[in-house]
Amino acid sequence: MALLEWLCEFFKPLGIAIFSFLMAFIMAALRTAKKGKIDWLEAVMCGLIAVGVWSLLEWLNIPQIVAVGAASTVGFMGTHFVADLIQNWKNKQ
Repeated sequence: MALLEWLCEFFKPLGIAIFSFLMAFIMAALRTAKKGKIDWLEAVMCGLIAVGVWSLLEWLNIPQIVAVGAASTVGFMGTHFVADLIQNWKNKQ
């Protein structure tokens, strides 16, 4: 039983990262599909940003399940919104 528990603990973060990627990817794909076609590059970028957000949240010891919500937000708002947010923050410094 200890091996099974260890495997669950070992793969839990990986599962959350994959779920975060998929959630952001699906949200971005659905959002861009409104325009008549899906922007696959943006969907992949949103998914990768979501995994980055998950890694940051894990590093800050914030509960990992928050990453799923953050991934949904990133996927819905899109990469352009995230890029503008970073650029505005950078310009303020």
